[in-house]
Amino acid sequence: MASVYKRGKVWYYEVCISNKRYQGSTRTADKRLAQTFANSLETDLVRRKFNIPTNASKKSFQECYQEYLKGILHSETWMREKTHTSPAHFMPVFKNMNVADIDRSAIKAYQPVILLRTPPLR
Repeated sequence: MASVYKRGKVWYYEVCISNKRYQGSTRTADKRLAQTFANSLETDLVRRKFNIPTNASKKSFQECYQEYLKGILHSETWMREKTHTSPAHFMPVFKNMNVADIDRSAIKAYQPVILLRTPPLR
């Protein structure tokens, strides 16, 4: 099982899979969030070890973004600040891509598109 421990104000994770230890910062001061992060990492490592596909590989970026919006609309931060990132700049590029297909090369292909759309700083 994934474990978390605190160093200063930040929680760190430790995960062991097949006698290989993975550890690092969760970059959060919230223990519950840190444990969720560690458990998620452990799940991802096990899936990778046994070549188990993830559900995300079957979802389009647009489907995942819609799920994100449903979740954020009820979050305390959103209710307090009423802010979220507009999808206008990235949706045309990633809309029909599967989440699993968005990798470094897809992001590099997206970067020139965003630079053309971004107005210059004044």
